Amino acid sequence: MSSPSSASSVSRCTAVFNVMRTGLNVLGAELGWMASGVLHAIETRQLRKRIIQEEASLGRALLEDADASTLDAIRKRITFLHDETERFATMREAARERHVTRLRERFGNGNETVQS
Repeated sequence: MSSPSSASSVSRCTAVFNVMRTGLNVLGAELGWMASGVLHAIETRQLRKRIIQEEASLGRALLEDADASTLDAIRKRITFLHDETERFATMREAARERHVTRLRERFGNGNETVQS
């Protein structure tokens, strides 16, 4: 049989390895979240560039005295792109909440302590 101090030592080592494993799992999940954030930022940046292009198009159309239907179509595209940008931001916030909730359900909320 093993001595009580040996069993306690093994228990502590197991606890430390469990904490390390959980930490690495959370780190991996957060790195994945960061990667998706980069993709989201690229997509948002493309939308903003498109908004700038459409606003420039609207300016040119105004200088050229374009008809009302053309101006209205350009304004609708600009409004749509602004709405898409806002929708993306809202979706990203909701996705982050779901991500954090999944992490908490899977790994706990971080308030647990290791018993010595």
